[in-house]
Amino acid sequence: MPRIRRHMDLQTATRAITLIQEGHSQRSVALQLGFSRRAIQNAWNRFQETGSVTRRAGSGRIRATTSQEDRYIRLTARRERFVTARSLQNRLRQATGTRVSDQTIRNRLHEDQQFSRRRVVRIPLTRAHCANRLSFAREHQDWDMSDWSTVLFTDETKVKFFSDDRRIRVWRREGERFSDACIHESDRFGGPNVMVWGGISLSGRTELVILNEGTVTAQRYIDQVIRPHVVPFAQRIGAGFKLMHDNARAHTARATREALDEAGIQVLPWPANSPDLNPIEHMWDLLKRSVRSTNLPVHNERQLINVLKTSWEEIPQETVRHLVESMPSRLQECVRKRGGHTRY
Repeated sequence: MPRIRRHMDLQTATRAITLIQEGHSQRSVALQLGFSRRAIQNAWNRFQETGSVTRRAGSGRIRATTSQEDRYIRLTARRERFVTARSLQNRLRQATGTRVSDQTIRNRLHEDQQFSRRRVVRIPLTRAHCANRLSFAREHQDWDMSDWSTVLFTDETKVKFFSDDRRIRVWRREGERFSDACIHESDRFGGPNVMVWGGISLSGRTELVILNEGTVTAQRYIDQVIRPHVVPFAQRIGAGFKLMHDNARAHTARATREALDEAGIQVLPWPANSPDLNPIEHMWDLLKRSVRSTNLPVHNERQLINVLKTSWEEIPQETVRHLVESMPSRLQECVRKRGGHTRY
């Protein structure tokens, strides 16, 4: 026996009317289409009365808010982006006397395509920062890949291994909550952390350098980064090589500038507070995700260093190439935002 369905779409209703007009009984049409005889009869009666198979619009549930109240909710959320649904609920009651649930508030905002999302965090940008970023973007927005292929994008970052991930789930039976197999041990103060330096370019990457012994001074930067890693990379790239590093004190110190001049290395001037324009920031994100998802033991600094170096080398060069190739888009977005925050 065919499955009896409750709701009939317009196409099926039209077919049912056609079959009845051809001489089929309502019972046979119901069996053939898989609907109840009552549903077929209602469709036929509706056609007889109106000449159409379209269902009449139902009255539906009375809406809890008026159009003016809907507009108040939506405009308030647009003007105050961080206001909560509960706060909007209270404001609406104070302004109009209408009492609705906070879920109704969310429904009205969803109808306006406004959804609650985790806010994006960015470093502060002053008017001077925006002006410098805009100037840099305009100056380099016409560079093609042949220009960017000679740039080594570098940066330092601190990687900390947190073994306490409360999103980890476990399959267990009742009464097994505290069995050894179901317990995830973690240090409440987190795991080891390591400061690293690295560089990426269209054609390759440097080694991952560990800078975990105190402050990175200009002399340490020269001895551990510039001479053993940047200079050989520059020689491999050849004429036109440019080093991109930010405005950290160790990078802009006189000793560093003199060491770079002595090696014949040109520095690409970089606007302050612009990590979103540096593609290596996404490389760091990939590296940290890889460390968090590793199945290797990470209980001390040495183990973390080993995982970092392995993960750094395992990131495909194709991924690195795509990051560098995003530079024109980054600069275009910066120009479009007048030097403000971009989506990168």
